[in-house]
Amino acid sequence: MFEIVRSDNAAFDKLWLDLWNKDKIQHPYYQPFTRAWFKEFEPKGREVEDLSFVGIFDGKAILGVLLMVYVDKHGNYRLSCSGKNIIYIEELDDDYATLNSTYIGYKKFKKEMDGILNEYPTASMIFWDHLYNNQLSFFGRYLLNRGAIATPYLTQVINLTNENEILHANLRKSYKSLINWGSNNLEIKLINHNSIAVDDIENFRLIHLHAAGKETRSKKSWQLQYDMVVNNEAFLILGELDKELVTGMFMLISPKFCYYGIGASKRELFNKPLSHALMWKSILYAKNEGCQYFEVGDQVYPKQSNKYSYGSYEDNRKILPPDDKYLKISQYKRGFGGKTIIRLDIRW
Repeated sequence: MFEIVRSDNAAFDKLWLDLWNKDKIQHPYYQPFTRAWFKEFEPKGREVEDLSFVGIFDGKAILGVLLMVYVDKHGNYRLSCSGKNIIYIEELDDDYATLNSTYIGYKKFKKEMDGILNEYPTASMIFWDHLYNNQLSFFGRYLLNRGAIATPYLTQVINLTNENEILHANLRKSYKSLINWGSNNLEIKLINHNSIAVDDIENFRLIHLHAAGKETRSKKSWQLQYDMVVNNEAFLILGELDKELVTGMFMLISPKFCYYGIGASKRELFNKPLSHALMWKSILYAKNEGCQYFEVGDQVYPKQSNKYSYGSYEDNRKILPPDDKYLKISQYKRGFGGKTIIRLDIRW
């Protein structure tokens, strides 16, 4: 028997965790403390309701979605997952993927989503379809049938199931000497849930402040980053030059996936390769922790940007080309190897 279990049900959290644990990707955006961090960037008082739900078959979660409804300053409804794109997980293994249960599950999922969208006529919604097995997901098809528009989202992902020697061989040739420079000249400190101190986050905040030239985030957001590391949803890597902290990176991590989150270095030292050794050490650490994927991040080209990341848009069909800054960042990220993969950015 198939049932819908909503977020206000006492069983929801365990059912969602069971589904998450079976997810083949486990993008780290969607862990509890990371979601709280993203939520801090949302303007206060805008969340209306948690509309997340899972579908269970014979008591086991087989599909589900995390989504919340917000109201913008104009009174329009907006669906997201703690301010980021919605996550949909489907896990239909051999025991449950019969034609009958799949059909019933999809039908009831569609009915639940139809009810949500009818109650909250939505001005905007964003969903990343990871195209697992090179296929559009059921949820992706559902949104497109509702009138959403899909555009490619390009990002660089390293396969960490490769041996270290292969990962090193796939580095851009010039990066190998730059990594060696950092390893030889920087004192690099990798900080995880076993070693984090409050001062570590404060020191990284000061580096970020120096690089940005102004305070760009709330004090609470930095406190939440500490919570993320303590709860093994992130790690921090810092680099000192001549006993002075000059560079740092903050990485999001789940059991299967590591994501390059934030990097900052002292501007007056941009002529030195401060970040390359830190990124390389992060890649090796994530692999050692059991991650299968390391996402270095957005890939853009002179006439092709990622809608989710850059620019402002007059409508869903207009994507502004990236400027030189983002082109250089994209090129930098490609140098660490991996492949440029395509997700679908589905939105209205």
